[in-house]
Amino acid sequence: MARYKGMKKKKLLFFIDILTTILLIIQVQSMLVFSIKYFSHLKDFLVQTYFAGYVFYGISGVIERSTYRDIYPWIQFIVFCFNIYAAMVKLKDIHNKELVKGIYGYFLIFNVVFVVLKIFEFYFYLDILTHA
Repeated sequence: MARYKGMKKKKLLFFIDILTTILLIIQVQSMLVFSIKYFSHLKDFLVQTYFAGYVFYGISGVIERSTYRDIYPWIQFIVFCFNIYAAMVKLKDIHNKELVKGIYGYFLIFNVVFVVLKIFEFYFYLDILTHA
């Protein structure tokens, strides 16, 4: 029974890692397209402007212009919450030397990077909304 529970947890963590990787690729690609387009003006941009502006370029821009524009932020938020869970489980398992071995341990970096980027992005959106 314990082995089945461990396999179930491992599959859930792998699913979260795949979703995180996809969303990170979308975000990084959009940030790169935004940076390339406005390379000469980047020094004039504030961090808030950068995080608010990249969503209109690259794959994020395509999603923003599609019918999924209302669903995508919710998907990001749900994956954000799952990443907090995954990071905590992986850190606990690394400490106990249980579940996280090999590639699962490396995906911990993706989980943490995604959470940190989304915290900055949510903070800047909140800052823009409250000061507008």
